Amino acid sequence: SLYVDRSGTLWVGLNVGLYRFDRDARRFDRFNALDALSMPLEEGSILDIYESLSGALWLGTESGLIRVGRKDGSLHLYQPEAGNKDSLSDRRVNVIWEDSSGVLWIGTSNGLNRFDPATGQFRSHVSEDGLPIGTVNGVLPDSAGNLWISTASGISRFNPKIGTFREYNRANGLENEYYDRGSSLLSASGKMYFGGNFGVDYFRPEAVVINRHKPQMVITDFEIFGSSALRGTPIPESTEIAVQHRENFISFKFAALDFVTPGRNRYAYKLEGFDPEWIDAGPRKYANYTNLDPGDYVFRVKGSNNDGIWNENGTFLRLAVTPPFWMTLWFRFAVFVFITFLILSIHQLVTRSVRARNRKLSEINEALNKNITARVSVEKERRQLIESLKDKNRELEQFTYTVSHDLKSPLSNIRGVLEFVQEDVDAGKLELVGENIGAIDDTARRMERLLDDLLDLSRAGFAIREREEVSLNELFRDTLSMVAGSIEALHVSVAVAPDLPRVFVDPLRFPQVLQNLVGNAVKFMGEQTHPEIAIGSLGKSGEEVIFIRDNGVGIEKDAKDRIFELFETSGRGTGGAGIGLAIVKRIVELHGGRVWVESEGRGHGSTFYFTVPSGTPVTPTPVRESKAGNT
Repeated sequence: SLYVDRSGTLWVGLNVGLYRFDRDARRFDRFNALDALSMPLEEGSILDIYESLSGALWLGTESGLIRVGRKDGSLHLYQPEAGNKDSLSDRRVNVIWEDSSGVLWIGTSNGLNRFDPATGQFRSHVSEDGLPIGTVNGVLPDSAGNLWISTASGISRFNPKIGTFREYNRANGLENEYYDRGSSLLSASGKMYFGGNFGVDYFRPEAVVINRHKPQMVITDFEIFGSSALRGTPIPESTEIAVQHRENFISFKFAALDFVTPGRNRYAYKLEGFDPEWIDAGPRKYANYTNLDPGDYVFRVKGSNNDGIWNENGTFLRLAVTPPFWMTLWFRFAVFVFITFLILSIHQLVTRSVRARNRKLSEINEALNKNITARVSVEKERRQLIESLKDKNRELEQFTYTVSHDLKSPLSNIRGVLEFVQEDVDAGKLELVGENIGAIDDTARRMERLLDDLLDLSRAGFAIREREEVSLNELFRDTLSMVAGSIEALHVSVAVAPDLPRVFVDPLRFPQVLQNLVGNAVKFMGEQTHPEIAIGSLGKSGEEVIFIRDNGVGIEKDAKDRIFELFETSGRGTGGAGIGLAIVKRIVELHGGRVWVESEGRGHGSTFYFTVPSGTPVTPTPVRESKAGNT
């Protein structure tokens, strides 16, 4: 680098140090003061020399910025500091220039730095701030206060007041792609010269004006699955487009009608009803959308010219996505009517049963009026029936809600599968229809299982048959054989006490108690690595206490008191209807016993207990036959 200071001294920067030329002696003297910085020679290349208004000499080097105090001989080296945003942005300083206020502008290999010698703080402008490339090789001022910066990829005009860059390159008429360090000049006539890899570019800064034209925006095409659906140049704003829900890949194409430098036009778009904010598309002139929900949308697009002047009004098109048949109003109404009819039919069946009980109550009231001697016993029976009716009414309300909820879920599944059937038929994929029909059959079987549970509940509500003496060991053996597949699949260890008592029970109805309790113990074993079930008895005066203990998922403490209630499913997070344990409770109580559960909470297993009175019952409970033959 070469520099002549205000006194006429010629300074020369080399790879091995700084030299000044003695005109009288006609020789070069080495400026040895720099040796105090102890900089290695390979890092001491002096790339630029500049004398500031204060008289200090500033050196741009490969390893930082050096200030040389001409009056006091002081030296100061400025280098980048990790974690300090107010330090130099890069070690390699290519160019130095001072404005009229005494602020230095330092061009480095990683951005432009503003340096205030009074504060010693740097403020950097790098690629993230709009500088097209980090390497700054030249800085020239114009009369408007802008800085023209030559870089490794073009020339940028920088406004120091607002900190913005405007890039110029070959698309704007420049010949060079890369501009060299030390190859910039502001002539006396006001022209700027920049040397690069293809020669020298020169211009007057005031002749470079901004393109103020707001480009007209047009939508040039609309495509469905890559094929044009509308053809026109341009497509009018009043156009309304309707697509089917199956046409789920659409594209909008658009353009800004400004042809100064069309490759630098910019775009932004938004689909109202889908996009919450504008999407910056850069120079991209299309927008794609997939799987839009049925509904009405408005596609808007705006654009700018090569100098960033935007047409904020832009243009728009209206888009309507039609819904499939299962989302139409008539189909939803039909499903609603069907579900309502089903619920009303079930409600009517249950209501008939309640009315029959009410008729029996009327008959009892008539008998009370005819036979005063039996009034006390009949009054007691009447009150019991009233309480029973209240319970049945409460059960009816809960029953109606649960059945409607549990039947609605399979019906929703059937509706969802029908959607796939319709799509497969429309697409001609008939081989998939059989699989979807199988899914419908599975859902129907689920509804059948729900109805079977309700039938068991209905049977458990009647009196038991005449009791017989049976062996609990034999009953548990039969029960375990029925769930042997699940026990083997889960590797459950089952231990049954060999001396379980013989009891007097209904041999047809009582096994349901064992089946439900053992089945639940296996079903709710959870992720237990060593699943175990223990079955035994506790001898107590006047009754036999039987227990079934597991180390499964356990039961929350606040759910133990209500787990035996009808339709209660919160005990262990089941997906069933909440009927099984209610059946257990009814059958045990019909035998004169009790049932309860103990558990320390979730993850601590549970123990179910039930009792059977000891000895032979004196009088068997009478059997009540229904018209359908159920007992």
